[in-house]
Amino acid sequence: MSKQKIRWLITHEPQELFIRAARCFEQKLDAKLPGKFELELYTSIDDMLSKNTDMFSAEEKEVLRDRSPVLKGLENDDESIESRDSNFGYRKAKWKKVFDVLNDGRIHMSQAQVNIVGAHLDRTISVLDMPFLFKDHDHVTRTVEGAVGKIISRKVHNKTGIKPLCYTYSGGYRVIGATKDIKSLEDLKNQPNFITTTSVSGHLFRYAGADKTVTTGSATDKDVQNMNIDGGAIETTLIRFTGKYVLKTNHSMFMTSILCGKTFWESLSVTERDLFVQAGLETSRQERIWSLEDAAKIEAEANEKGLTINSISEEETAELKKASELCYRSGFLKNLGIDDKLVQLALRS
Repeated sequence: MSKQKIRWLITHEPQELFIRAARCFEQKLDAKLPGKFELELYTSIDDMLSKNTDMFSAEEKEVLRDRSPVLKGLENDDESIESRDSNFGYRKAKWKKVFDVLNDGRIHMSQAQVNIVGAHLDRTISVLDMPFLFKDHDHVTRTVEGAVGKIISRKVHNKTGIKPLCYTYSGGYRVIGATKDIKSLEDLKNQPNFITTTSVSGHLFRYAGADKTVTTGSATDKDVQNMNIDGGAIETTLIRFTGKYVLKTNHSMFMTSILCGKTFWESLSVTERDLFVQAGLETSRQERIWSLEDAAKIEAEANEKGLTINSISEEETAELKKASELCYRSGFLKNLGIDDKLVQLALRS
């Protein structure tokens, strides 16, 4: 009997890391359901469209086509950027279509950044993007594998039809990548063209005194073009960053989720659903380990590869943590659509 294909879409860079996670899930699942499933992997939206030309209308292809400017010397793409004024209309339409395609069965599974899911699908998951939410990596595990992770998965699934199976890293702690050497939080405060990947991070750095910070809700293509001409900085992770200068702030965790679309999920038996969740959980544990190892390797090889890594001081960390307290006000969270009670539960996990 031939194996059933799982059409799996990769939507982010670095592709090789998302491919590794997908293949890990495939192996974990095959150990539980031998010979039943195998992945049909699409390494990008363009790859999906080119291999399924009759599956999408001309209008859908146009909506899905990315028109984002490249962040030269910073990242290979800017998909992690939540929104931009001049592009928000098409980006919103693009991600709505991606999630629609996942739900209607043309694609079965995917792995997406938490900030993208929060911005374009359901804000429930955005609790995981809060600054200084986690004390350490064990706290992350307790949170995403415990009550908070289960509540997020249930709420997102009930509201959207898409089932988050698990929560993984996309490089672990967020850092600041720049086109020039930034040695301190004070340097960052004076950095023009600094774009954060979530709205809450934008507010965090503004509260800390970085008045020139551009939040993702107000950054435009012109801002990105200015960065390419004059230099700039972006909130990123060590494994995503492609430039030469990093300031380690470790202010929040850059996470992803393995997602299962509604139509495919409902086609599975109750037993198969349980095993998919278990395979996702095991994959997320392995992927978080890999992600930390990848980041450590980058730091170890930084000098020989011409990468300068600075860290903010203990005093600056305390300053940034103090600023983050303003992000936990109930009114602030309500304005961003983030569940205050879920945030408090995560803090206590």
